[in-house]
Amino acid sequence: VNAISSLSEQWQALPFGLYDWIIDLEAVTPWQEEDAPSPSPEIYFQVNRDLARDLARKAKEEGCAHFLYISTIEVYGFTPRAGKTIQIEKNTPCRPITDYGKSKLAGEDAIKELEGDGFQAAILRLPMVYGPGCPGEYEAFRKLAASGCKLPSMAGQKSAIHISTLCAFVQYLIEQTLSGTLHPQNKDYLSPLELLHLAAKEEDAQIRTSWLTGLKYRLFPGSVPKEIHQVFGGLVYGKEIDLG
Repeated sequence: VNAISSLSEQWQALPFGLYDWIIDLEAVTPWQEEDAPSPSPEIYFQVNRDLARDLARKAKEEGCAHFLYISTIEVYGFTPRAGKTIQIEKNTPCRPITDYGKSKLAGEDAIKELEGDGFQAAILRLPMVYGPGCPGEYEAFRKLAASGCKLPSMAGQKSAIHISTLCAFVQYLIEQTLSGTLHPQNKDYLSPLELLHLAAKEEDAQIRTSWLTGLKYRLFPGSVPKEIHQVFGGLVYGKEIDLG
């Protein structure tokens, strides 16, 4: 197993034909450092589509038969509101609304076009990945958990996958040479408060909840901050999305 940054030019000299699988983990995401500028649409597509396509093409041309592309639940384009849960099923259309979601879906399509002649691709549309050190959406939970503010008692469910579960799934995928578009997740959905308690434990913080805060947000939805919608908005994959 070799790991190399595909943002440098070193990968171009690497003989992909020596490997059974090429796994593309490189991505531009909306979750940047606080003082970092937001990526431009061009940067999203250069990395999430063009670079992914170039890696897959090189893999195919040099005789590597399997390619794994890490995509995202954001290709569906949902932005759930706090206290509500949206369920995604096998026939749910992809209608991304962000540059991140659009560029990831474009990356999926570019890789699928290369399939054939012994070359197969697996695409993982990941929900939130959580666990110690996980970046991305989970960082919003860590920040909110450490903020000390009173959080609303609100219903909701999220599809999520622990980093250790994801690693085990990728190992299984490789061993079984799976292909196609897959939606790995934990066996059980998690509530936003469950995820916040896990994040709080990592931050050595205490969670404070208030039913009054939840009532206020339900009565006056316009007063709900963006970060509350992000954390308390529910989005799940149907449990049978990858069956059949």
